[in-house]
Amino acid sequence: MRMYLIALMLIFFEDSALAQDKIDRMSAVTMESFIPDTVKWNDEPILPKGAKSVILVGDPSKAGVFIALLKFPSNYPIPPHIHPFTCEGTEGMR
Repeated sequence: MRMYLIALMLIFFEDSALAQDKIDRMSAVTMESFIPDTVKWNDEPILPKGAKSVILVGDPSKAGVFIALLKFPSNYPIPPHIHPFTCEGTEGMR
């Protein structure tokens, strides 16, 4: 039984060590700064009126990483929703 468990653990760790990364990684040659007051904000088509967005890096319609900024008016109700991908976010108050 002990040998069976050891073999199973080795197979598990080998598979995870050899697995390819499924996420396209970003790399940058130069550093860029984006100031909210200087980017071109657009109406956000998938949210109720009042939401604005700007895509800074990447393309959300394609696989891979993208960076977007969203802004909402005061007391804006964000409707329940899901993301079909891993989502990292930061909230900022202005």
